Amino acid sequence: MRGGGPILNPPLSRPAPARWRWIVWFFCCLSVLIALPGMMSGNFLPKSAWAALSIGVGSIILSFQPSRLRRLTPAGFIWASYLAWAILSLTWAPSPRAGIERWLMFLIPTLGYILAANSRFWERRNFWIAFSLLVGLVALIGLLQYLVTDFPLDAWFQGTAVPRATLGQRNYASMYFTVTLPFLLWFWLRDKGPTALIALAAAGLVSIFLVLARTRGAWLGTMVGLGFVLLAGGGRKLRRHRGKAAISAVLLLAALAGAVLLKPAEQVREKIGKKRDWSAIVASVIDPRQRLDYWKPCLGITPFLQGAGFGNFPVLATPHIKDGSVKTLNWEVHNDYLQAFLDLGMVGFLIFSAFCLALLRLAWRKRGSGMSLAAGAAVVGLLVMQFTTFTSEKMSTLVWMAGVVALLTSESAADSPRQKQENSRSKKFFLLGSGILLVLLAGSIVRVIAADYTLHGILEEAGSALTLREQAAREPNQERRQRLTAVWPRIRASSLDMMEDARDGMLRCLWFDANMRHIYFHQLAELFFKIKAPYQSEWLSRAALELHPADRACLSMIALGALRGGRAQEAEALLRRGLNLFGPNPYLSFFSDNLSALLEQTGRLEEAQAIRLEMEPYRVKRPSSPFPPNWTRMAGPPEKLSWEENSRETVYDLYMWKNGESHPSQPILRSLTKPEAELPDSLSPNTVYLWRVLCRGRFTSQTGPIWSFRVEETSP
Repeated sequence: MRGGGPILNPPLSRPAPARWRWIVWFFCCLSVLIALPGMMSGNFLPKSAWAALSIGVGSIILSFQPSRLRRLTPAGFIWASYLAWAILSLTWAPSPRAGIERWLMFLIPTLGYILAANSRFWERRNFWIAFSLLVGLVALIGLLQYLVTDFPLDAWFQGTAVPRATLGQRNYASMYFTVTLPFLLWFWLRDKGPTALIALAAAGLVSIFLVLARTRGAWLGTMVGLGFVLLAGGGRKLRRHRGKAAISAVLLLAALAGAVLLKPAEQVREKIGKKRDWSAIVASVIDPRQRLDYWKPCLGITPFLQGAGFGNFPVLATPHIKDGSVKTLNWEVHNDYLQAFLDLGMVGFLIFSAFCLALLRLAWRKRGSGMSLAAGAAVVGLLVMQFTTFTSEKMSTLVWMAGVVALLTSESAADSPRQKQENSRSKKFFLLGSGILLVLLAGSIVRVIAADYTLHGILEEAGSALTLREQAAREPNQERRQRLTAVWPRIRASSLDMMEDARDGMLRCLWFDANMRHIYFHQLAELFFKIKAPYQSEWLSRAALELHPADRACLSMIALGALRGGRAQEAEALLRRGLNLFGPNPYLSFFSDNLSALLEQTGRLEEAQAIRLEMEPYRVKRPSSPFPPNWTRMAGPPEKLSWEENSRETVYDLYMWKNGESHPSQPILRSLTKPEAELPDSLSPNTVYLWRVLCRGRFTSQTGPIWSFRVEETSP
C-alpha cells in the first residue's frame, strides 16, 4: 500500500506496469486546470489542446514500453460503430466541415482510453493521492468563486454563472464532479494512511460545490449512482468500514447543511443567475414539463432514419427559429439521447443507446471490488445526467470517463499466446501512429487558439470604430463631432488591415472548433457591414455560411451586396436560396420582398405578385370571436369553447383558470389543430372562468385577450 505500490494486485497473466506510468495519465487529467483568459473558447480549446497533446505524447512514450493492445470489447465495438456511422452521416450533412471537426473532438478521449488501458493508472496509490489533490483544488476554486467578491482567479477561469470552478460553466463542473466524487469516497474508505484524509477533504469540497451549483441533473446522477452502489452490494463493503462510512455520512450531511446556509456576497449573487431560489429548483427536479417543452419542438425537423448529420442539427433547426436568430454550431438540446437521434437518426440513436447499455452492463458485471463500484457509480451518474445535459465540449469529463471505461475493461480474460505475439507487433505502430496524430491535432488546436486571440482583437477594434461612428452621428457639439469623425475612420482602417493580415495568414487553414470560427465570422461580418466595409463583410459572410449554411444574416448580407453591386443573377439565386430555406415569412420578409422587387425590375410581374401573396396566409391574427361570448352567463357548463379560425399551419393552446387564481403557466390543452376545444364536465357551478387562446403559427405567435364566462347553478 505504501509508496508507488499497487492498490490492486494485477492479474498474474499480465506484467505489472512500470511505477511511473500513472504519471502519464495524470498529466492527461490536468486538462481540468487548463484555461486561457481573453478569448471566446477560453476553456474548450485549451483543455482540448492539452488533452490531445498529453494523450499523444503519452501514447508515443508507451509505444516503446513493454505493453500490449487490448482485445476489442463489445462496448468498444459499439463505440467504433457509432463513430463510423457519424463519419458516414457527413455524406448527407449540410455542413460536413462542422461535423468532421466535432468528430475529432470525440477522437481525443477515444484514443485516451487506449492510453489509460496501457498505463493502468488505477493500480497506483500515488495516482489517487495526486488525483484527490487535483479534484479538491478544482472544487476549492469553485467555492472561492462563490464566496469571495472579485476572486483573483475568476477572470482567468472565465465563463458564465458561478460557481463554475475551472470548467467555464456550473453544469460542466457539476458533471465532472459527479463522475469523480465516487472515486474520492472509495479512496477514503480504501486507503489506510493519513493521505486518506486528502480524499475525504476533497470529497467534502466537491459535495458542497454540487449543492451550491444547483445542477439538478448532477443531483439526480449522484443519487442514482449511490443507489447503484447499494444495489450492487456496496452496503456489505460499507459495513466493513463502519467508522469511515459514518464519518463520510456526517461530513456529507454537514456539507449539505453548510452549502444551504452559505450566503454569497451581493456581487456574487448576481453571477449565480436564475438559480437563486432553492424551493423552485427542488420543485423543478420532479417536474419534467420544462424540459419536455424544450425538447418537443426539436422533433420532426430531421430525417427519421439518418438524422441531420453529425453535429449538424443546429443547421437544420435554425430555419425554424421564429425570431430569425442563428443557432450556434455547438447548440445542444440538453439530452444526449435525443441529440443522438437528431444528429444521427434512429440508427445513431440505437447505436448510442446500445453503447450506454453496454457500459451499464459492464459496470454491473464488474461490481465485485470497491474501485469497480466507484467506476459503476460514475458511469450510472453520467448516464443519468445525459438526460438533462450534454457531454460534448466537456473535454475534462470525457478524458476522465475514458479512464473509467479502461478501468472497467481491465480485468478481461488473458489473451492467447498468438494474440500476445500479434499485439506485440501491432502495439508499437498503433500507439506511435495515434500519438503522432494527436500531437498534430494539438498543434492544429494551438493554431485555432492563436486565431481566437487574433479575431477577438479585430472584433474589439472594429467594435470601437462602430462605437465612435455612432457617437459622432449623435454628438450635438460640432467641434467634438468633427474630432470623432476624424478618428473613427483611422480605427476602421486599422481593423481592416488586421483582418486582411489574418486572412492572408492564420485563417487559411484551421481545423477544430468550427463553432468558434463561425461566431467570429458572423459577428465581424455584421460589424464590417455597419462600418461600411462591404468587401470584408462579404467574404466573412461567405466564410460563415460555409460553416453554417443556414446563417440568415450572412446570407442576407451577401445577397444585399450582390444587389448593390449590380450582380442581378447572383442576387436572384441567393434570394431564392433564402426563400426556400426560411420560407415565405411575412415578419422577416427580406428574401421575399427583394426577390419580388428584382423580378418586377426584369418584367416577371406575375411571379413577383405570387411571391408576395404567398406570405399572406402565414400572418397570424389575434384570436377573436369567442364562443361563448365574453361575460356570458351559462346555464350549465359549455360543452366546448371556440374562436375564429386563424392562418395556415396554426395550432392553438388553451389556457383556462378560475377568477381569482393567477394565470397558469401551462395550457390545459396544447397544439389543437381546430379552433375549438371540448371542456370537461367538472366545471364548478356559480364560478367565473377566465380563458384565452395562444395561436402558434409557422413564423410567429399571437396571444388573444382574456375572455370569461360564468357557470350558473342549474335547478334540479
